[in-house]
Amino acid sequence: MATIIEITKWINNPKRKYQDGIKLYNQHKIDGRYDRFFSEVPDPLQDDIHFRLLVKKLMNIARKLSNKVPAKEKHAKTDLKKAKPITVTPINLDKVSAGADVGKLRSNRLYINKCLTLDYGDLSQKDKEVFFENEGYFQAKKDNYFVISDMERQKKSIQAKMKNAGTDKERKELLLSLEKVEEYVKQRWAVIDDWDYKVKDADDIKTQMAVKEALKSARRIENLKIYISRAEKDLKTKTYKEKSRKNKEKKIEYWKKELEKLENAKK
Repeated sequence: MATIIEITKWINNPKRKYQDGIKLYNQHKIDGRYDRFFSEVPDPLQDDIHFRLLVKKLMNIARKLSNKVPAKEKHAKTDLKKAKPITVTPINLDKVSAGADVGKLRSNRLYINKCLTLDYGDLSQKDKEVFFENEGYFQAKKDNYFVISDMERQKKSIQAKMKNAGTDKERKELLLSLEKVEEYVKQRWAVIDDWDYKVKDADDIKTQMAVKEALKSARRIENLKIYISRAEKDLKTKTYKEKSRKNKEKKIEYWKKELEKLENAKK
């Protein structure tokens, strides 16, 4: 398990490597919420959204660890409070938002982009006001921001293929693909930059999110029923060693509790 010293050394190393940071993060992460996102790129630049978010998560982990480590370790030279982390973003949310007009903040692209790399719960009260204190509204913009990030990678891939294209026909097809991606990115930015907030729109977003959660729950319920039925049938028809049988029974019990919880939530 990585210590606060190892994490802080990585944070303060100007030549830090992305994969080294991922290894540190994996040792302390609470869940796998960001696993897919972090695995999208193998070796991004330090100003890439993936790298910046990784630094933020490790700084949060280091702060939590600093409250748990022994006093001697807290006063080590690499202590988080004494260390001066390398700045990885061109903007400080607190400094920008302090005393600033909410309307002006909405037109500050760097500020908005920085907010969209965070979770809603990590935003300050002022930041939340920028998004009309509506988590669904914020999430809709964040979803578009991450789509743009993915599209930008596609653009780079297409551009690389264009350089190596062997025929004019191939280059033309790639150019058409590139233009489509660029148009899509333009449309996504338009959504992020649109601040014409309407209560109805916000309610629609909330409804859409609720529907998504309901569908997700319904699918999970159906899958759990299948898993339980299949596992119980296996216990009756197959031969297991005692340890394997007990593990199977525990798994069935766990699934049944989860199923009961989900079905009660529907009532």
